[in-house]
Amino acid sequence: MKNLFSLKNKIIVITGGSGNLGKDFAQTLLEFEAKVAIFDLTDNNENENENIKYFNVDITNKDQIIKNLNKVKSIWGIPSGLINNAGIDSPPDSNSNTNIAFEKYSDSDWNKVMDVNLKGAFYCSQVIGYEMAKNMNGSIININSIYGNLSPDQRLYSHISNNEKRFYKPFVYGASKAGLSNLTKYLATYWAKENIRINTMTLGGVYNNQDAQFVRKYEHKVPMGRMANTEDFRGGLIYLLSDSSRYVTGTDLIIDGGFSAW
Repeated sequence: MKNLFSLKNKIIVITGGSGNLGKDFAQTLLEFEAKVAIFDLTDNNENENENIKYFNVDITNKDQIIKNLNKVKSIWGIPSGLINNAGIDSPPDSNSNTNIAFEKYSDSDWNKVMDVNLKGAFYCSQVIGYEMAKNMNGSIININSIYGNLSPDQRLYSHISNNEKRFYKPFVYGASKAGLSNLTKYLATYWAKENIRINTMTLGGVYNNQDAQFVRKYEHKVPMGRMANTEDFRGGLIYLLSDSSRYVTGTDLIIDGGFSAW
């Protein structure tokens, strides 16, 4: 019987592949024998080998995406997978001045987050997804957040201060992810006849050395009693990229330990 979870020799592009999640996604795909192309502003060429290549790409610049997609095609061929993972967030340990009250949030910070989180996914889908559609084969995963479906609970952050000012989890991150969810549904119907599947994978909070009080508050809201580890998302990633999900499109795979089930 054919291995429905096989990714052997599939060519998969990951945006933001040098970040915390991106690195684990890349390692998982390599273990499943895929060819992995990392599109990121961070250049890690020293880690390259015959199965993973790094491309310095600003995903808010369509010309750079086109140029580097052509490089991928010249090395391996047309991708059959795209993970729109790159994103800007404001985690609890951030000292950013963007973690401020809604009334004071600036246009420039709005534009910065929307450009990367939503416009970047739009550009990559338009360029790389269209190439896959012409080839009649492909799967796109848009990495969503529980905050794309739910409002942040500001009580989780009430103990955090930034230069003696209260920390607010900004609204724009969730707004960008909500837009990504709708883009997913649109493209799932738009490219269905071209055999392109597009799904979101909605992730709960990932433990990354946040302060103990935040972790305690967050875990109290999770039925499974803990924050996620990057390894918790590997099964969903393989499922949505492989033939095991060949009849799955336009859906949202939520991996949050039950956070959003209350």
